Amino acid sequence: MPASTPVPDGLSYDRRFWLFLGLAIALRLAMVPNQSWDYQDFLRPWYDHIQAAGGWAALRTGFADYTPPYLYWLIVAATWGEALPPLLSIKLFAMATDFLLASYVYRLLRLPDFAPQVRARARIGFWATLFLPTVMINSALWGQCDGIYTTAIVAFVYNLCRHRYLRAYLCFGLAFAFKLQSVFLAPLLCIALLQRQSRPLGVALIPLTYLALMLPAWAMGRPLADLLLIYARQSGQYPRLSSDAPNLYEWIPDSLYWPILPLGVALTALAVVAVIWLVWRRGLPLMPQDWITLAFFFALFVPYALPKMHQRYFYMAEVFCLIHALLTPRDRLWVAVLQIGTLLGYLGGDLAPLIRYGGIANGIVLILLITRRLWPFHRAPSVAPS
Repeated sequence: MPASTPVPDGLSYDRRFWLFLGLAIALRLAMVPNQSWDYQDFLRPWYDHIQAAGGWAALRTGFADYTPPYLYWLIVAATWGEALPPLLSIKLFAMATDFLLASYVYRLLRLPDFAPQVRARARIGFWATLFLPTVMINSALWGQCDGIYTTAIVAFVYNLCRHRYLRAYLCFGLAFAFKLQSVFLAPLLCIALLQRQSRPLGVALIPLTYLALMLPAWAMGRPLADLLLIYARQSGQYPRLSSDAPNLYEWIPDSLYWPILPLGVALTALAVVAVIWLVWRRGLPLMPQDWITLAFFFALFVPYALPKMHQRYFYMAEVFCLIHALLTPRDRLWVAVLQIGTLLGYLGGDLAPLIRYGGIANGIVLILLITRRLWPFHRAPSVAPS
């Protein structure tokens, strides 16, 4: 083809698509050999226990502190996927979910409520999600599953924006069945109910979804009460104010654990209720960008204000920060600041003191979000000027 002949757009796009897709897969495969502390102390022993127990029979005991939906994948990995190296087999589900998460970010940015220039950025959102450092580290380097429940939460917000409330509750129930951290966005459920945008009975789908996903474990012989108390037991673990979480508790010594823990929980709950009340007082139906702004706020504020958080609990905030930045380009720098702040939370050893500065970075983004987008909370346009 002569140099002066332009490459057809479709062909050019196809080439870029396969190039970026191959790069996203290659980067993840390059990270797979890393054996994280979580893998060595938890994921691999669970995998070995499942193989020794003969697969699904392992479910009759509480050998792991994760809920059964994640353990179902480990059972598949340890039985049907036993031809693969255990490290790859365990990480495969989380890495595959990264692509599903990116597709829901794309769908959210393609909502017809947004202006054409926003919808044109949906493709950027897809690829940017796949290449966010924390997204790749979480699934491919650490083998963690925060992308799984975050995918369900993004689908939850997407369905809220589309006024598909039963689907939204179903997605929230799915997220809750995988991880307790999904409750960071529970205030959106309260707002939807207070604004009478959905029927209260529909909320019953959330516990019903949780129970439905517990049934295989219950059928294998694990007591139902044990299944219902998994999150209660988790909350009693790790008596530290911060487990490398880049928030304000990194500056408070663990010797103050008991006076600070109830105080932090109470103040966080009061602040969340106050924001819900302010949104309700506003008295206007929420537009899609409003839902996304609120999702970003709660996903960032709750793990920042609560004690006993881990560094990975900012995962949802990072994803919604990216979505928010593509809707409001003036805030695109927030993505970089939040990524730096959360990445500092992943440091350990001699570099652990730097986590405190990650808390400062995340606090800056939170203050900007509150002062520029949430206070006073007003009807945001479908797209801010670039």
